[in-house]
Amino acid sequence: MGGVPEAASSEVWIARALRCPDCAAPVSLDERAGVLHCGHCSRRVVLDRGEALAWHELNDAKQAGAPAAEESGPPTVSCAHCGAVMTRRAGALTTQCHYCLSSLAVESGSAEVEAFDGIVPFGISGSEAREKFASWLKGAWFAPNDLARAAKLEELDSIYVPCHFWRAQAKTAWRARIGILTTAAEDEAAGRPRPPGDEGHVRTRFEDQNGVIDEPIEELESASSVVVTKELIDLGRFEAKSVVGYHQGYLGTHDAELPRLARAESHTRMAERVDKERAALAESRIEADEYKRFSSETKLANVQVRLALVPIYLVAYRYKADVFRVLVHGGTGTVTGDHPLSPWKVGCLLAILAALALAILALLV
Repeated sequence: MGGVPEAASSEVWIARALRCPDCAAPVSLDERAGVLHCGHCSRRVVLDRGEALAWHELNDAKQAGAPAAEESGPPTVSCAHCGAVMTRRAGALTTQCHYCLSSLAVESGSAEVEAFDGIVPFGISGSEAREKFASWLKGAWFAPNDLARAAKLEELDSIYVPCHFWRAQAKTAWRARIGILTTAAEDEAAGRPRPPGDEGHVRTRFEDQNGVIDEPIEELESASSVVVTKELIDLGRFEAKSVVGYHQGYLGTHDAELPRLARAESHTRMAERVDKERAALAESRIEADEYKRFSSETKLANVQVRLALVPIYLVAYRYKADVFRVLVHGGTGTVTGDHPLSPWKVGCLLAILAALALAILALLV
């Protein structure tokens, strides 16, 4: 079937099947476009994207405990050190864990995990990711000079990391006692006369103030054994609208970690983070020089979730006795990670700062 691609209405295409439902021939996948194509009968199907994909209610039991797929998927390997369980791309040869460099063991059976709803395809190539990583290395001013030999560009590899995408209506009610500076005349005019002997002083009067922030939210929570939510936030946003319907074809060219964080725990962590962020936002909106007894409470309504895989380029390297990890956003090329510090470079900086402090002190004396 040629012409305009049809929508992916058949679960045969959405699931892990890699053969055409019409002629049973193998299908190819255009990863970035999210289009399946049968080279034998020319059938083309566009995977659902963005809002066309289903969202699930928090307590949707059908999705929460379902296996990743009913068909047999690619073999999985596990790391006994960091706990990661992942599928391997076709032809993968390395036996080291992406995250901690420990040895991987082949799993004997299929893992029972929450079903994937979608996947965010890679948007930049491996060579582009290596360029971003190389620039990051050059900008690591306080790193040892031999760091480039430890963190090798050629070892930067691609992996899909599992995440829960959350959306909800978040209503935050807050209250505080705010301080207002008033003069004796202002208090007198307001019907609050001061006691004798206190007429000429400016003083702080406290009164109650409250407010409500009622806005929708979209949040992401890592379901990885190793990659934490903060690392993904530091990389920049992975937009829910970028999620494409899940298909096993995406795992043919990239490794993928299976989720280890259950939906309920993911929801708890997300809600706690939103509560802290909303409290900080509410405090920033208090228009007073002084306040006390601040409190807030955030309630989430219409909570919905998707489990999806997001694209990461990653390199783990060992420097002396420690393992460090650097991540590159698979869509934008943003880099985040850590590196060792050079003792002599840090020492030189401290010496320079100390010399400047002494020079300034000498000028002041």
